[in-house]
Amino acid sequence: MCIALRKAISVAPMMDWTDAPEKSSKFNDLAPHGTGRVAPMWQLPPFPNTKASTLEPPTMPESLHPEQAAIPHDVLTSMFREVQDGMAEHLKSSFSEVFFPQEGGSDLLENGTGSLVEVDGVKLLLSNEHVVKNVRLQHSFPNFDRYVTGAYLKYTMGEPFDVGVSRIGDDTWAMYGEGAFAIPLSRFALRHETHLHEILWTAGYPGARVKQLAATYAVAQVLSTQEHIFREDEVPHERFDPAYHFGVGYSPEKAIRFDEHDSSSPGLSLPNGLSGSLVWNSRRLECFYARRPWEPSMALVTGIIWGWPSSDYLIATKVEHFRDFLSTASKLPSTRQAAENGQPSDGEARLPESGG
Repeated sequence: MCIALRKAISVAPMMDWTDAPEKSSKFNDLAPHGTGRVAPMWQLPPFPNTKASTLEPPTMPESLHPEQAAIPHDVLTSMFREVQDGMAEHLKSSFSEVFFPQEGGSDLLENGTGSLVEVDGVKLLLSNEHVVKNVRLQHSFPNFDRYVTGAYLKYTMGEPFDVGVSRIGDDTWAMYGEGAFAIPLSRFALRHETHLHEILWTAGYPGARVKQLAATYAVAQVLSTQEHIFREDEVPHERFDPAYHFGVGYSPEKAIRFDEHDSSSPGLSLPNGLSGSLVWNSRRLECFYARRPWEPSMALVTGIIWGWPSSDYLIATKVEHFRDFLSTASKLPSTRQAAENGQPSDGEARLPESGG
């Protein structure tokens, strides 16, 4: 295990989607690549102790249920804000920024997002396959200012799932995990099944950084949004399969601040580094219509983001296609030596690509 100073990091510039051809067919896995400007962010660090913004709540249908009245816009906006702030506070210690070197020996680092997960006492770093599979992977712990190479065994599922985990050693967790929150498997829904127009929530590290004195710091982004509903004339990307995937509303051009008078938030970032960000079903509207009090602890993971094919939405894999994978991964060898006795010597194993 080795560590690297978190504040001595340079990152690859991100591709600015607005610089790409308007009707480009290029599909973007969510990882920094190409050249361009560093995207603006919702908020400045430390995460999440500053004001954040959200997408403008869409116009709701006349009634989600015939027997119930429509939600007034100001009430809906208030619920978006409640989810935004409540979920950020609830989950702020569960995120991990992931770094790995660019291909070709470059000194620049690419980044993604990971989540700390616990299954039967085993700690896992959960992200995408295209993030986890990279060599020399390093990741952060909350309340610790260095990146740690401590997630030593990798298990992955390729397309169409794009899910991967690294097992975090008990010694590493004991040394750096104080104050961290590992999301239990019970917080992962059995399937992607949400209330109509439910408020979704996601967070991650898009890749932008800010400099304070001689140090640079990653900027975390939090977002309350909704599932992307495809228009009749809208053709999903060729890698989007509704049997496995759903769209997550994400539009830097259409996003607005909660507080229109607050100029401190420059806007929604391009999402390159959001690979591996979990999507949460907040269940806020579900509680609203059931006339039940809402708490962030009621929210459930409903998917994981991996693709960016459009300026309007991201692609996420449905939770039912990787929930069982987490259980299986937690039971695989706990040390590199054990893995090498029956698995590839590089410590990476590909599990059967079955959805569950």
